[in-house]
Amino acid sequence: MSRLRSLDLPRSLVVRRVVALDNRVEIEVGLRKRSAVCPDCQCPTRRIHSFYQRKLADLPWQGRPATLIVSVPRFFCQTMLCPRRTFVTPLEGITVRHGRQTTRLADLHYYIAHTLGGSAGARMTVRLCCPISADTLVRRLLSRVQNTTKGTALTRVVGVDDWAWRRGHHYGTIVVDLEKNDVIDLLPDRDADTLARWLQVHPGIEIIARDRAGTYADGCRRGAPSALQVTDRWHLLKNLSDAFVSILDRFTTTVRTLTRQMNVSTVVSKISETIRAHPEEAQAVVRSASGERRDILFKEALALKAAGHSIQAIATTIGVERKTVRRWFQRGHAPPWKRTVPSRSILVAEISQKGCTSG
Repeated sequence: MSRLRSLDLPRSLVVRRVVALDNRVEIEVGLRKRSAVCPDCQCPTRRIHSFYQRKLADLPWQGRPATLIVSVPRFFCQTMLCPRRTFVTPLEGITVRHGRQTTRLADLHYYIAHTLGGSAGARMTVRLCCPISADTLVRRLLSRVQNTTKGTALTRVVGVDDWAWRRGHHYGTIVVDLEKNDVIDLLPDRDADTLARWLQVHPGIEIIARDRAGTYADGCRRGAPSALQVTDRWHLLKNLSDAFVSILDRFTTTVRTLTRQMNVSTVVSKISETIRAHPEEAQAVVRSASGERRDILFKEALALKAAGHSIQAIATTIGVERKTVRRWFQRGHAPPWKRTVPSRSILVAEISQKGCTSG
């Protein structure tokens, strides 16, 4: 009995059997209450029609996923004039209508999603033996946020980011209410003036989440000077990963050959000083380091090819995709990454030659 008490199930349930399998635990339970009230006529009844089973995912037990197999009674309504002949009482405090997991497991998933987000939260649930996908975690989080903020018309927290009217050619700005997860507006461009005017027309915004673009920082500062500007979790991790990769790219050879002897603290301090003093030069250094790293990888690929290795083996060894290695060999070098220039539509020149210069 002490082992059963450790399950800490709701008092409305009675444990009938616990089946411990290799990869999960199944707990067969029943309802303690043997009477119910008809939802239509509100008359009580104790006459049971039949039983059916509901399987609900529950909190893990002893390091294994747990499933509650609930035997739910279906009752007869004994009132002759009532249109409802049979009914089932909801499992209040255990799960929601049509739910497939217990309320306490849903609460755990919500707290994980609120703290870690989708992908990291999904990895954590695997470690906690209550796995769930990243998309489902985000949906659970958003559903609770929407229920909490339902009925509030005032917009307090917004997020601004760029989005493509036409990818590679024309970009605008999307404004999202982060409390309701609703798109508020689509701005025609990414200019600071446009964002500043929009914020001035929509007072009352207290928090603005944005990316690292300087134009958005300027627009938020001029349009809503009292609002707090923050960055989201994705851009925080992006900043951290970019700084770390820039360190490794500048010392690719050293990292590969003398990893244990490299003084990382000195490298980090030097790069931090460079970024603070000369941010534009730091961007150029990062781009140059990326090119040097590709050249080193290309030379390693050539050496492996000369040794008789296959393209798949070369790609696995140097850590790039197979089609990338094949493209490098076809071109004879590792191509530099350059920003593409938006192409001009041929229709513009054709229409201009016909004499149409307006619109």
